[in-house]
Amino acid sequence: TIPDILFAAVSDFGGMYIKLIQFVCLRTNILLEEDKLRFLSFYDDAPIEPLSIEHYVGKELGKTGLSRFTTIDAMPFASGTFGQVYKARLTDGVDVVIKVKRPHLASKLRFDFILLRVFTKVFNLFVEQKIINLDSTLSEFEQSTYLELDYIQEAKNALYFYKIFRNHPRVYIPKTYLELCTNDILVQ
Repeated sequence: TIPDILFAAVSDFGGMYIKLIQFVCLRTNILLEEDKLRFLSFYDDAPIEPLSIEHYVGKELGKTGLSRFTTIDAMPFASGTFGQVYKARLTDGVDVVIKVKRPHLASKLRFDFILLRVFTKVFNLFVEQKIINLDSTLSEFEQSTYLELDYIQEAKNALYFYKIFRNHPRVYIPKTYLELCTNDILVQ
């Protein structure tokens, strides 16, 4: 079936293509509910990419920043389409998580978006779009993808909500260490 072929292709391509199919599942009704659930399962199945996390953090924060950590687990405990999350401990004894972007993600995304734009143009030449406007959907997806990858803005937003809800009895927002965040890592 077409959903089976699409599922296999997205599984092989990974990365942005997983995000794209999830984006389509959440914003359109072109797939049946059972197919949507199948594609959304990718949220739980992102593969772990080998990464020397201490080297990565050291490259991002320098020796001084890296020295703020007493331990950083070598293996991530969570993995998403664009990043991985590691447990760590700061020198003051606070347990934190470090969210890191996958290496070379920005250049891969630029290339993938070029491919998708070409595919969309060719597809639009042969198929009249009645259900979904591929050009606008791709533009919206590209914009939301790049917003998701802005870790500095994410850190500022998280810190803002942490301050607002810091003493709330039922809502817990983790503290974000803005001084340990870069465009490629987020520490909470």
